Amino acid sequence: MLTREIDIREGTIIVERALLSLRLTPDGEVGALFDGRVYPLIDRRAIDVSVEGISTAACSYLLRWPPGWDDEAARAPFEWTIDAGGPEAAIMLNAARATADAAARALGRAGYAVRLVAPAHRPAADGRRYGWMILLDAPSWPPPEQALIAAALAGVPAVETTASQADAASETSSTELAERTEQWMALQDAHAALVERSEEERLDLVAQVALMRAATDALLSRASRVEQAEHDVRKDRDALVALVRTLEEEKDQQSAHDRQELDAAIEGWEAAEEKSAAEKSALNEQIDVLRAELEKLEATPALREAPTESKKMSRSVFGDRLSLIIGCLLPRLNLVRGSLEALAAEFDDPRQVLDDLMKLNVRPEVLDAKRVRSTRNWRERHVPTGAGRDGRLYFRMRSDEPTDVLVSRKSQQSRDIDWMKHND
Repeated sequence: MLTREIDIREGTIIVERALLSLRLTPDGEVGALFDGRVYPLIDRRAIDVSVEGISTAACSYLLRWPPGWDDEAARAPFEWTIDAGGPEAAIMLNAARATADAAARALGRAGYAVRLVAPAHRPAADGRRYGWMILLDAPSWPPPEQALIAAALAGVPAVETTASQADAASETSSTELAERTEQWMALQDAHAALVERSEEERLDLVAQVALMRAATDALLSRASRVEQAEHDVRKDRDALVALVRTLEEEKDQQSAHDRQELDAAIEGWEAAEEKSAAEKSALNEQIDVLRAELEKLEATPALREAPTESKKMSRSVFGDRLSLIIGCLLPRLNLVRGSLEALAAEFDDPRQVLDDLMKLNVRPEVLDAKRVRSTRNWRERHVPTGAGRDGRLYFRMRSDEPTDVLVSRKSQQSRDIDWMKHND
């Protein structure tokens, strides 16, 4: 696996320089691995991380320098690397003993303090095993750039390795090392993919629980209305019973026709009461089923932190509960300027905006948004409120800090834009 000192840019600004692993992109270009993504090389010495990188799964490992590359490390007639993985600085190389001694003398002529030339007893920092190691004294460390050492080793002649030298150097087949390295890196990529898939499954489970909670709250609200209707029916029934008693006391004065109408009215109220009781029973059965499913979901390890009680909440209590839920489930978001109050009071159906907030917390690049006029960093997305599409979701992403989020309505857009101009 090849490495190189690379300038890391954001546009035209160089933010740092680092020794990066090289990869081969799907279109055949050479790229460098940085922060989990592969970026094509610019002039073979730099990458621009302000553009979108390529997934590591789509790239292969670069084990040999491409033809025609004017690379300093490719000029040496043997494999070598700078190693800082042990207690001392060392140059690791695959060559015969005579070549290792010649390389040590070349480093000495270049001004490095060589302390010892010995068989390599451990793998190098890149995971490979080399035959020989040249230990450098402390004053030689930290090392200069790789290009300077490569220049010192460029004139060292390669000597064929004899059988006895091969036994002393304990050299390992380059092909076998390359295959084992590629297998190990493939396992790492598979593990990363498994972790990403587990996170997606956890987020799906969180969404299911949120939907189940919304359904349960809706059924509880409906049950409350049915209970109130049942109370009204009982009240009316009691009034009718009192009226019946009064009429029975005055039955001698009541005509047969009036008594038939009264009986019909009593039967109608009793039928309404039976229907209300049946509807309440059916709702209670649905609530019990939803509660059982909710307990199963909340018992999963990924949701131990989620609250387990479902209560009928007022607007203020719903806002407090919403703040707690968003703080736990969306830690990478910072809701500003009355966003929680807007979610609690202005969105009759918050499912779409909550789905967008979950995506913004995990993968903001999948959201389709446009820049807010008169600002540089704020983005805008239209979302439904349950009564129309006048909801607005504004957000501003910042490196190493939570994303600022403003949830509002179109009617507040002028004041919201004035606020974003002053907080850009």
